[in-house]
Amino acid sequence: MADIKEGGVWFNMGRIGVGPVNGAGNMLLAHSVFGEKICSSDGVTWTKVYSATGSTWDWYAGMAYGNGVWCILNRKSLNDGMQTFTDIVGGSLQNWQKASTQSIHDTNSLAFGNDIFMTKGPDGYVYTSADGLSWSKKGYVDTTNSGARVMGYNNDGMWIMGGTTMYKSMDNGQTWTTVDSTLGTINSGGEWYGAVYARNNFWVINASVRKVAYSATGGNWKEATNLDCSNFHRNITLYKGKLYVFGQEGTCCHIGTFPSSSIKFTNISNGTINNNT
Repeated sequence: MADIKEGGVWFNMGRIGVGPVNGAGNMLLAHSVFGEKICSSDGVTWTKVYSATGSTWDWYAGMAYGNGVWCILNRKSLNDGMQTFTDIVGGSLQNWQKASTQSIHDTNSLAFGNDIFMTKGPDGYVYTSADGLSWSKKGYVDTTNSGARVMGYNNDGMWIMGGTTMYKSMDNGQTWTTVDSTLGTINSGGEWYGAVYARNNFWVINASVRKVAYSATGGNWKEATNLDCSNFHRNITLYKGKLYVFGQEGTCCHIGTFPSSSIKFTNISNGTINNNT
């Protein structure tokens, strides 16, 4: 993956994107903090599809596809507020329309489920949008979990993960209930990211200790495996029946397959860490 290291740091918090790219059908799509965008059909070979015009660290932290458009979340700073960039020609990745939402900032995940985009602000409130441009303030979750991340939808509501605490909404974010969780018993430190819903389970990954955990209910969690890798990972993505974990440094990608009732992760590419600072 040396051809994409100039993109710098690849946070892709929660998951990398899955959706149409330039008429080529659904592909994996990752983006760097500088705005570079790369796609892949197998997690091994990546092609640059969008080049950033500058070198400003803009904290492009979340990406999702839904309702015919790509939506990218820019966390920005406390003073700038949140910004979303929507590809108004679905899949072209060249026609971006900017929506600036000054009322929230420092959001760190974006998910699409049940026909809406959703993110959470550190003010404790959830924000939703059907098109990535017009956003509505919804229900209150918890200000003490400023790093809470929207996990997604699993036919039993939208879910948010705040540290090791889970929250569930049955009405697209208007009201939330707390779900008792055992995730902290697997690892109470570090940050958990995800999650995707596959094989009737949510799947999450711990960025610092590289543990992968799963849960059918959002409450009772079990450790699936520990990735044999020294890089940070802040995402886990379902694509073509497999789970993909894309390294923050842009130098590794793991594929999780389901050979039986278990899961097996394979590191399909390695490289020297070479961040562009």
